[in-house]
Amino acid sequence: MPAAGVLDVSIRRHDRVVELVLAGDLDLATAPRLREAMTWLRFSRDPGQTIVIDTRRLEFIAAAGYRALRAELVRPDGSADPSVACIDGRAVARLESVIS
Repeated sequence: MPAAGVLDVSIRRHDRVVELVLAGDLDLATAPRLREAMTWLRFSRDPGQTIVIDTRRLEFIAAAGYRALRAELVRPDGSADPSVACIDGRAVARLESVIS
């Protein structure tokens, strides 16, 4: 488990799926790491590959981190990006229950 205030990012490739695993804290300070990883993945993946963002190892997610996460699931025009999916973990579910 990463130290408080740290976001660990790991990438695993499985055939047509690229898994981006987030562990630790996703907040205003660490959200740029998510953006950098997603930018790199979008430009380096093969056509037809799906990116799956796995948040099950997040310990904490702040509102800024949540906005950054959700921004990665849409295209620049604001429509849903069918080539990106998210597995929501407990930290995301807790935040969503508070804001809903």
